[in-house]
Amino acid sequence: MRRCGDLLSRQDYTERRLLEKLSADGYEQEEIEAAIESLKEAHYLDDYRYALTYVRYHSSDRSRMRIRQDLLTRGCKEDAIEAAFREISEETDLEQEELNQIRELLRKRGYREDADFAKQQKMMAFLYRKGFSQEIIRRAMQST
Repeated sequence: MRRCGDLLSRQDYTERRLLEKLSADGYEQEEIEAAIESLKEAHYLDDYRYALTYVRYHSSDRSRMRIRQDLLTRGCKEDAIEAAFREISEETDLEQEELNQIRELLRKRGYREDADFAKQQKMMAFLYRKGFSQEIIRRAMQST
């Protein structure tokens, strides 16, 4: 428990990340599971809170798809991620955030609305790789 307290005092962890960290430190599986359950009961370890904080922090600089993928990689459960997105969407217009991000990327890359088809496709592919949906990309590119 001391090791968990030390780790959690510096940063939030997902349940899976904490389990991996403690396993790598050589703790027994039973000890780890007992510690994690105690931490969850005391609300020191909460995947929903982790997801909510992550979405809130990155909603202005990453696409929803990228945020979702980052959280899944970190071990958040899908239901915690969805709940975090629902709560944040009540506070912030996530779609508008994505449109603003795309417009800024288009501006930085010198994209012009009168670009030829090949340049449009290249820019769309770049934005798609960043995790933006085709619908949002098209709307942003048409309104520049």
